[in-house]
This record gives sequence, C-alpha cells and structure tokens, in this order.
Amino acid sequence: MSLLDKFLNNIKIEKRIETGQKIKRIRLRNKTAVSELAEAAGVNEAAIRNYEVGYRQISRDKLELIAQRLGVPVETLVDRQIDSYNDAMHILFELSDKYDLVPIELPQEPKYAIQTKDETILQALQAWYNERRKWENGDITQAELQEWMDAFPLQCEENESPAEKVESRYTDFERILGLKSSLEQLDMIVNDNVELIEDCIAHKDYKTAREHLRTLKATVHTLSQVDIKRYGK
Repeated sequence: MSLLDKFLNNIKIEKRIETGQKIKRIRLRNKTAVSELAEAAGVNEAAIRNYEVGYRQISRDKLELIAQRLGVPVETLVDRQIDSYNDAMHILFELSDKYDLVPIELPQEPKYAIQTKDETILQALQAWYNERRKWENGDITQAELQEWMDAFPLQCEENESPAEKVESRYTDFERILGLKSSLEQLDMIVNDNVELIEDCIAHKDYKTAREHLRTLKATVHTLSQVDIKRYGK
C-alpha cells in the first residue's frame, strides 16, 4: 500500500489512550481510591467510574481537580484524539509552525528525524532523553519512566530548567548528527538571506540590504553559540 493510500484510508493507530484510561492508570498506580477522587472533583463515585470507562465526558474544571489530586498536570490527562497517521502528521505540522520543528535527514536508518531550535523544547527533550537513557541503562524501571512522563514538568524545581537537572551525555555520533543538522539549517538560513540581500541590491535598496546583512550576522552568531554550548565537550 502506498503512503497516499495509507493516509486516504485513514488507518487507525491502536495505541491511543483516552482520558478515562489515563485517569484509571494513574489512580491505580498512586493507590488512590475512587472515593478520594470523587471527593476531590466534587462528584459521586459512579461519575468517576463512568469517566474511567468513557461513558461520560468530563469537563475541564473537573479534569483539573482530578489532575491536582493525582499529582499530574492536567495536560497529562487530556485526550488529544490522535487516531491516525494523518492526525499525527498534522500535529507535527502545527508544532513546526509554533515551535520551529523541522524534519532532518540522517546518515543512517531510520534516515529521518525531527529537530527544533526552540530552547525550551530542547531543554525538555534533553530531560526526556536523559530519563530514557536511565531506563535503557537499567537505572530506572519502565514504570518509573512513565511516572516521570506523567508528572512532567512538576518534578522540575522552580526556576530550574529541565536540562539543568541531569548532565548532558551526548555520544560522539549524536554530536555529529546534531552538528550536521545545524549546519544544514544554517546553510538554508544563509541562502535565504543572501537572496534577499541580492534582491535589495538589484533594486538599489542598500539600506534594507544592510539590515538583512546585520540580521544574518546576528542569527548565525546566536545559532553558532547555541550549538557550541549544546554539543561542545
């Protein structure tokens, strides 16, 4: 089946976890009684059970109270209704617009990945990466990794970025991939700005050309410093 056919047929992804399932999973993990959750949300126990099995829709204010009782951000419990590859791709497109996520090509399988220059997203990704490394190395269990993801970012200290909590541990190969991608993005930025500058010069708009040049220099300098800080040993 071609890629187009897969999207046109809207093939479903079986791993979707709805709000009710999330509430029940975290409640059982925390050993929170249905009665405790009902009291926190100001509803009866039957309502909580109906939420968990999906028989009733839960309002945002009730969901916030439940999340607070379970010790997780309300975003953890939200059902984003990502039911298909088409849904997933359009979520990525929106993230690309809002947080500068871009597809990059890798020198080996799986060949393609997503990268961003948004510093906050990068810090969060680094924190997630470090927790996964702990799990892969056997330092924490899969349940502990899931608990970390459910609570993120509540486990981060106030005014402390997630990246500062765990020391960065890039392998040499990861540094090479990161720097390769950064250079590709810099090349695109430089080429785009050079075209703007050349167009301004062709129209004898030297003032705007100089402004584009100053912007380009500042952008290249800033991105270079970010990459040096991130990938430097």
